[in-house]
Amino acid sequence: MRYLYGGVVNSTSEFTFNKALQAIIKTAGEGCGKWFLDIGEKERWTKHKFNPQVCNDANNSTFVQMFNSTLPVHKCN
Repeated sequence: MRYLYGGVVNSTSEFTFNKALQAIIKTAGEGCGKWFLDIGEKERWTKHKFNPQVCNDANNSTFVQMFNSTLPVHKCN
């Protein structure tokens, strides 16, 4: 299921999205396919609907280090 989930979330076109969704429906049933369609705005969870103006979809350690540097020195562990 993780592989099928990744296919839906990481699809880069409407065609591959629909193909991956059909694979999930075939494997897990109509209810699972309906669940994906009812999650919410596709712009928030599937790559083919993301804003094309966004140039980087990676969250690497440099970003995390920059974010952590904005936190107070006495942060909780």
